[in-house]
Amino acid sequence: MNNFDFPTFEPLEPLPMYGLIIEISELPNGAHRNQSGTFSTAPEGWIMVPPELEAEALSMLPFINLTIKDGKLTAVKQGVIPPPEPPPPPPEPQPTVEDIIKLLCIQYGVEYETKEEISNEQAIG
Repeated sequence: MNNFDFPTFEPLEPLPMYGLIIEISELPNGAHRNQSGTFSTAPEGWIMVPPELEAEALSMLPFINLTIKDGKLTAVKQGVIPPPEPPPPPPEPQPTVEDIIKLLCIQYGVEYETKEEISNEQAIG
């Protein structure tokens, strides 16, 4: 019988592969952060999307429901897309130059006449 001494090797790290990862916990609006790139593992709190689910997941992101079993993503389903936020109210109208002049005249006790009033006085006079 031959005795062979085989060398021992350290286990290899998983090879990096291009793919999609999704953050497991959702944001307050129901969206999930996601990232495409080259990963050997997903960071803590994120999950690798298997290649067979990637196209489907991409079509649903960022509003997606994840089914995870034994630490692996097994299914995806379209999440609830919130209604769009209403637009902000229009800004307050800015005072015109004429408004500012009127206010200054009032503040300093000066009589203010508009161009129309002056034109009317000249037409009458």
